[in-house]
Amino acid sequence: MRFLPVKKALRQRMSHLNQAFINPCVHHTNPSNQQWLWVARHFCSRSKHLTTKATPHIDRRITAARAGDAQSSYEIHNRIASCKRALNSGDADEYKAYASVGLGEQYSRKIDQEIDHCQGLIGRTELGDENWLSLAAAQGSVEARLIFAKDPKAIIGNLTEALKDPERITNYRRDAIDYLNESVSQGSVDSIEALADIHDRGIIADKSPENSLAYWLAYQRAHPNSQSTASIARLSKLLQPNQIERSNEMSEAIYRSCCL
Repeated sequence: MRFLPVKKALRQRMSHLNQAFINPCVHHTNPSNQQWLWVARHFCSRSKHLTTKATPHIDRRITAARAGDAQSSYEIHNRIASCKRALNSGDADEYKAYASVGLGEQYSRKIDQEIDHCQGLIGRTELGDENWLSLAAAQGSVEARLIFAKDPKAIIGNLTEALKDPERITNYRRDAIDYLNESVSQGSVDSIEALADIHDRGIIADKSPENSLAYWLAYQRAHPNSQSTASIARLSKLLQPNQIERSNEMSEAIYRSCCL
């Protein structure tokens, strides 16, 4: 019953657009407009799940996922998440971001198409009973573990629900850090960056400029960029020489675990 109103709203969004149709996933270079290029790349990455019907896509992976295949579980999570995004027609800011660089019509068409592709999931309560992201993370998916750590709501629900069961929060924080450290030992540089940010912000783990600096130093060796350079400079100003020395020692161990 929710599909028709959503599709009608999306068509109304499209009605005022009078732009020449381009395929951003083909014509994906536009040196004169870097914002267009960034949004187009994001559009294409978000669109890759929207070309197949959700039900067969998921059903082909269920058995493997139940048998412990992390990639299958992660792909099921992605497909269901894509359907949820399509059904959430209230995200006007995202639409405006695409429309601002001339991709509003394509975005609306993709959402309209995705709603059609997701109708087969209506009534499939067994799919909603499983947290596929949490399962994929537990099974070892590096990608799932990164999202697990960055999106607490996807794992423990909203704050009101979580506060009813403080042990869930404790377990979530422990698992998030353990998963990321395991991923670091498997060579995930993205997980080093995630841990650097976590220790800097002090949300999932205790705030520790010393630990954050250690992870940023390791990240800088593996994948230097302006963010890591700026973070190292900022954190170094907060620490005493002996703390910086400890960070350097930890950094060496982190880098060896990940990248040697």
